[in-house]
Amino acid sequence: FAPLVEKLAPHLKTVTTYVCMSSREHMPALDLPGLHCWDELVGNQSEDFEWPEFDERTASSLCYTLGTTGHPKGVLYSHRSTVLHTLMELA
Repeated sequence: FAPLVEKLAPHLKTVTTYVCMSSREHMPALDLPGLHCWDELVGNQSEDFEWPEFDERTASSLCYTLGTTGHPKGVLYSHRSTVLHTLMELA
């Protein structure tokens, strides 16, 4: 997948940052400006975080799917669904 992103990057004029969901030792060797390692981004953050108050149904992420029509469409996931899916994976 990483080589495909590298080939597409010159056509993605407005994209300035890429995040590889990997640890440093598994990072692909890519010539991709703005490439960051997920583990380093998360690992460099303070453990002290003051969570804001918001409705649990607030959107937390947007993923694209082809669904059954074959046309890409965005699917919003709420904070609630993200937490519940995470808890199920941990169970």
